[in-house]
Amino acid sequence: MPHRINRDLFRWRVRAFARLMSAVLVLALVVAVPSALVAAYQGYPQVALMDTLALAWILAIWRLDRLSHMTRVVNFLAMLFFVAVGSIVSVGAVGLCYLLAIPIIAVILLGQRAAYVTIGAGALAMIVLGLAGYSQLTMGALAHDSPVGVLLFALNYACVGTLGTLTAGSVLKGLSRSLNKADAVSTSLEQERTTLRVVNQERRLTSAALAGLHDMVLIVQAVPGKTSHQPIIFANAAFERHSGYRIDEIIGQSLHALHGPETCTDTVAALSDAMARYEPASAQLINYTKAGEPRWVEVDIVPFAGEGGPITHWVAVGRDITEKRQSAESIRKLAFYDVLTELPNRRLLMERLS
Repeated sequence: MPHRINRDLFRWRVRAFARLMSAVLVLALVVAVPSALVAAYQGYPQVALMDTLALAWILAIWRLDRLSHMTRVVNFLAMLFFVAVGSIVSVGAVGLCYLLAIPIIAVILLGQRAAYVTIGAGALAMIVLGLAGYSQLTMGALAHDSPVGVLLFALNYACVGTLGTLTAGSVLKGLSRSLNKADAVSTSLEQERTTLRVVNQERRLTSAALAGLHDMVLIVQAVPGKTSHQPIIFANAAFERHSGYRIDEIIGQSLHALHGPETCTDTVAALSDAMARYEPASAQLINYTKAGEPRWVEVDIVPFAGEGGPITHWVAVGRDITEKRQSAESIRKLAFYDVLTELPNRRLLMERLS
């Protein structure tokens, strides 16, 4: 995870530097060119030369985008350092603006270590230039090459630069933590999306398998209590074909909606008792189609529970055995009744006597 966050932060820094270079290039063309012309006209050839070199340096960094991010940023900071030192030597306090910008840019584009290195380099440059008499920075009545004044300037610069670095570094740490949280959320969402995709695929396969069954399948929500309304929440295509009910018509109804005058109440009571005890049950009973036609159904009801949890649903699988029952009844009539008179025959009499 940290390696991925570092890569994300690095990509963010690369994009930030690319935008910065576009803005710097425009500003350099707008400011550096007129500045160089004015400096040359006013008799400051060293300032004009410095602006020209800085502009060429910026153009080279912008153009050579095939170089690594580190190389381009280091060159950009070196260019700013060159301008800062040149300004301190030639015009004075203006150079401090560039010098203070260097550690802030360094901490954003490279990190805190690079920023502290630039602060040390800036302070050292101020000390060397001041003691050598090249600095135009003055403090009160102190001479520009006074060791006390030079050290005070360097210390104040280092203090302000460190504060700016710490502030920007804290912001970047917050950004890194935000990226970390966002990445964790993204990973979690991706895992949940993958799990959901697998579950949906399994559900589609299950639905397709249930739809292809010839047996009727109903799933009923388990509600505690023998007399409680236990709604149907699923019905397969076979149920539609055999019962005549559309799925949206039967959803929300109870199994009792399929019963009618010829449905055996004792059989229904036995099924209800088994369901109240959360036990599987089987029975043969008469159910009615939507058109009111009685049909014999052999039903198996099985409880369903989650992992280690209570029973939440019932799965009822029914088979239409009307033709089977009718065939059995026909065979019984042939065995015990006369075909012509339909009166009981001797075999039925002997069976009754026995």
